[in-house]
Amino acid sequence: MGGGEVVGFPVAAADGRLAVPGPLPLADPAHRGHGVGRGQLPGPDPGLGCGGQVEQREVGADGGFGQADAAGDPGGGVAAAAQRAHRLGLVHRGQLRAPEDAAAIQRVLAIEGSQATRTDISWLTDAEAGALLAACDRATWIGRRDHAMILTALRTGLRVSELTHLTCDDVRLGAGAHVHCVGKGRKERCAPLDKPTAAALREWLTERSGQPADPLFPARRGGVMSRDAFQARLNQYKPAAAETCPSLASKKLAPHVLRHTAAMTSWRSGVDTSVIALWLGCAARRSCRIARSAGRDERSCLWI
Repeated sequence: MGGGEVVGFPVAAADGRLAVPGPLPLADPAHRGHGVGRGQLPGPDPGLGCGGQVEQREVGADGGFGQADAAGDPGGGVAAAAQRAHRLGLVHRGQLRAPEDAAAIQRVLAIEGSQATRTDISWLTDAEAGALLAACDRATWIGRRDHAMILTALRTGLRVSELTHLTCDDVRLGAGAHVHCVGKGRKERCAPLDKPTAAALREWLTERSGQPADPLFPARRGGVMSRDAFQARLNQYKPAAAETCPSLASKKLAPHVLRHTAAMTSWRSGVDTSVIALWLGCAARRSCRIARSAGRDERSCLWI
């Protein structure tokens, strides 16, 4: 292997620096399979922006990739981590083919990976959820509607759009009580109901007396409740609930927090995360990820 020669893996240049090539041109049959993702057709790499030519990046003697990754990465830490993973894959292949450059390659592999930050979204404890439900004035029609609506959100984990678009016919209160909804991508699913929620919905349906296609939780004028209207109902009940449960005052109360609460309640009850993902309508198990520290310390629920 000659110095500075680009053959799809790191090579030593004449000045002793390590040249790490980018993705290889897929049209070259000799290198077919390098950098080809699943479902990708052979041909010039569209990410190169240079008609399939090989892009070279230099690595200094300290094994650093320079500041291009941090400064030129508009996608943040996630994109930077993906770029680094791709380059290190090339480095690993070069270590097998160019053992004389093992020392430089080891310095590259010693670079610490970038960490993408994730924001923990809070959830409600049993006391906080009980205080929120108790804040609904069940002596009024709106209060009884809000009580049944918030209880359904806390127990089923429906997205706010799924919850507000439920119809009276979507509630099945027979054996195996559940609600039927249409989620993202027009995917249909059923979320089970526990006995207290089923009883509350049975009372509400009797009072609602709507047609099968009517909204289950209508707005004041009888139409579908908007996302902002649902958030306004939560904001209205938060001060009264915080008087009973002061920990609520420091939490952001949003519809998605109720979804996280449903996931955490199921997980603390021993339900497997794959089952929770099915109930919540997650596309994959990893998109329904529950963060936990040591043991079963309940902290936060992520990516739901």
